[in-house]
Amino acid sequence: MSQNLNPGDVGKKIADLFENPEKYHHPIKWYVNVTKVGKYKYSLGYCVYGKGTAFVAADGLTPLVVADVIVVGNDCSDAKWCINLACPLNRTNIEYLRKYGIRNKEDLQKFYEKIKEVEKKLDEIGLGFEKAKPGINLFKKPIIRIEKKR
Repeated sequence: MSQNLNPGDVGKKIADLFENPEKYHHPIKWYVNVTKVGKYKYSLGYCVYGKGTAFVAADGLTPLVVADVIVVGNDCSDAKWCINLACPLNRTNIEYLRKYGIRNKEDLQKFYEKIKEVEKKLDEIGLGFEKAKPGINLFKKPIIRIEKKR
């Protein structure tokens, strides 16, 4: 927690976090295998707090493990690997996104724009994240294909 709290306040915040988790835990809505880029399938995790796609996963484990984000004050538990550039709590660290070919802020912006295109296509076909249930929403086959630029 980066807020300036005295030690007594920190204890109160931690106690409140455990006693009232609904105030701090914000669910992730996962669309598993929703998109395909080249030969790879990707899952998208939509953050209810930031109202945008926060996570991309190429594996089946991430959607099972990342079920929510914890927000306390101006701090988010997952801010450093969040890709939702519109979220005020975003603190993206590019090092965590290199596996997706992101090397710098320009690459991150292009990646974010592609994700926004996918969100728009999902809305257009009636499958926008706002309508999805929290947790995992599994697609047997990707419904959106993104062509890789060569």
